[in-house]
Amino acid sequence: MIFTIIARESALVESGKRVGLFRPCPQRASRQTRLLHGPIANLNGMYLIHAQLKAPPGGDLPSDAARRALALTRPGERIEHVTAHPHTVPDPILGIFVMAESLFDAEALAAALCHRLLDTHTGLADWGLRRAEAPLSVPLGHGPLGPPESSSHPSDLRRE
Repeated sequence: MIFTIIARESALVESGKRVGLFRPCPQRASRQTRLLHGPIANLNGMYLIHAQLKAPPGGDLPSDAARRALALTRPGERIEHVTAHPHTVPDPILGIFVMAESLFDAEALAAALCHRLLDTHTGLADWGLRRAEAPLSVPLGHGPLGPPESSSHPSDLRRE
């Protein structure tokens, strides 16, 4: 993976194809960039929110959806990164990293951003938002999806 600096935003480039955008860390950014990001002392955490978009029949997610979504953020919203997953089934997903005081606030900010994107992007005129929620995941190697000898189910084999 190659990271390319573009103005005060960065583009994540993988094999020559832009797959997402993120903003630089406010603590390391210039004073002007920190002013755009606002204060960070009262925020409790970073949340990954998956916004599942409802595509029209045969609709493809525009390649600039992540970049345009990030450009639509408002001062104080603290949306740090947007990445597009155009080939997820049944519909494309925007992964949105949000700094917020609660999961509820993060989901609300991501949904509001998606509604702005759907209202302003001509390539998304017939699209809708199914949901904007934090994805649930099972830790790799644990539970019913992991191997039978994971730390949650120790092996019967013992050293002699």
